[in-house]
Amino acid sequence: LAAAFALGQTDQSRLIARQRLEVEPDSDVRVHLLAALGHQGNNWDVDTLLDVINQPVGDDRTAEEIAAAASGLGHMAMRDVSASKIDMVVRVLVQQSRRVNSDIRQGAAFALMRIGPTSVSPALANELVEAAKNEPNQHVKAMLIRATGKLNSAKAERKELLTHASTHHSPSVRIAAVRAGADCQWMGVTNLLNDPNPHVSMAAITAVGAVETIDRVKVLGPIVEMGVEMDQPDEDGEVVDPALAQAVTGIRALDLPGLWWERDNNRYDRVLAGLKPSLVQYMSEDMTPMVRKAATAIATDPDTLLRLAKSDPLP
Repeated sequence: LAAAFALGQTDQSRLIARQRLEVEPDSDVRVHLLAALGHQGNNWDVDTLLDVINQPVGDDRTAEEIAAAASGLGHMAMRDVSASKIDMVVRVLVQQSRRVNSDIRQGAAFALMRIGPTSVSPALANELVEAAKNEPNQHVKAMLIRATGKLNSAKAERKELLTHASTHHSPSVRIAAVRAGADCQWMGVTNLLNDPNPHVSMAAITAVGAVETIDRVKVLGPIVEMGVEMDQPDEDGEVVDPALAQAVTGIRALDLPGLWWERDNNRYDRVLAGLKPSLVQYMSEDMTPMVRKAATAIATDPDTLLRLAKSDPLP
């Protein structure tokens, strides 16, 4: 088990993992070998993982092995292995939503989320959206929703899915809805700005910053104004006031080219929204360090950054 796991963390181990997979009698070890192919394999190994995924659960193949093979395709996609993203792979993974075993569905959903399919057929896109809509497991559902974000078809069905998911009882599903919404430029992300769960509301703030058709200054300005003057806790580990955390997230979400460095023509709109006219004002020493860090992170003016690097009192 330990050796099979270590192969997954060892460069250029794919051939050894494949050779051992063909003769390994123990299913638990095979799980790690399949995972190793996901971490170290290349285009030639995609079919090996697909062969495992297509098998039924039984004496010859456990559910854990099938789930590991599906997850492995997701890790390949994260490494940009091109064959892991082709339509045939997406089709096989979507078909796993019909499985009874939730581990298999979760492995396939993880892979689909990492692949982020785009130009698949309308029928396959619809099948993915339906799988996300009908999935009972909240963690699997969240990943399937994320997987729909970049689809070029089934747009009306996806909008219905996101609208429904934005009121789901699980915060993880609502977060998935706003992140998928940011991917597909869904204006409905604004509906979750006032979500009672701070993790959801901050994900919505970030999503608003990514949707170009939303008046981001107008929407996020009041959120920044509400919390930007607050003090952060003195000790690490103390709870940050949600309004301050939202303000910091709002500043980062306003990372728009030219927004903070324009001439006076748009400053009036920023002030009306509750923002300071210049990003530099959020970097001043009288601001809370969290606010200063957020503003500095999106700054593009070299003179300001050089001044902060040379003379600011906080490392």
